[in-house]
Amino acid sequence: MPLIRLVRHGQASFAAEDDNVLSDPGHAQAVVVGRELPRRDLRDPHPVSGTLARQRETAQLVAEATGFKQPLGQDPRWNEYDHVTLLDRYAPPPQEPGRGRRHVGSGGILAAP
Repeated sequence: MPLIRLVRHGQASFAAEDDNVLSDPGHAQAVVVGRELPRRDLRDPHPVSGTLARQRETAQLVAEATGFKQPLGQDPRWNEYDHVTLLDRYAPPPQEPGRGRRHVGSGGILAAP
């Protein structure tokens, strides 16, 4: 059965002149993900990213660290989306009171411990 794995772009350069590029930690995050993916026994991976610089850069770093040989696809529909609405619609409700996901502005989401 086909399986989709989603990877969010690495940390962007917040408050930099161009915040659409990866920060140093963002580069490292992409490489870590790229090194982990081969352990997941991916079959016929088809890597696709959005068209924003931080997305393309993350995809390239992941592909290099993973050893993907396929060309990287791009799809602008991944550029920006309302992640809060998606989580509200599809994420399971918290198991215990006071536990579950927290929304962190528009920059991303954190899971509560």
